[in-house]
Amino acid sequence: EGYIFIPPGGTNQFKFTAQPDWEPTAYGDGGSGNLIVSNTSGDNFTAPSDGYYNLTANLTTMKYTITKTNWSIIGDATPGGWTTDTPMTYDEASQVWVLNVDMTTAGSFKFRANNAWVIDFGIDADGVMLYADHNVFPYTPGLLNLTVPEDGNYIIILDLHDAGNYSYSLNKQ
Repeated sequence: EGYIFIPPGGTNQFKFTAQPDWEPTAYGDGGSGNLIVSNTSGDNFTAPSDGYYNLTANLTTMKYTITKTNWSIIGDATPGGWTTDTPMTYDEASQVWVLNVDMTTAGSFKFRANNAWVIDFGIDADGVMLYADHNVFPYTPGLLNLTVPEDGNYIIILDLHDAGNYSYSLNKQ
């Protein structure tokens, strides 16, 4: 599971590999969400458009998902409350999602994809960011919402480029 940015102007094709090379094993598109061992020839995955994608591959069930994502924050600490997402912007050079926004300590917030409760993050008691909801993984109960330490304008950064080590930062301006 991880995220990739597919820039405009390409073929939007890729493969999953078990190592940073084609050999000994690469996985391709077997159709209908099925993975196949395909190594270097054919059976490429093709993303429907450029953009930022969450990819999952289950080598036990040989199933995969490709989900385009746009990230935002939502919550009563944000300008839109719990009803309107505040969109983030992807910074291709830094490989992070960024937002400059006024926040309040009178509430909390979450990161979520596509303005829906299908892929979203909370934090555990140690402040580690984890999926609360994900279209492939089970719901994670007991996670907390995020908060800011004081009212004010923040640069919020969501970093999803290192699979399994997702993080965020809050920088008061």
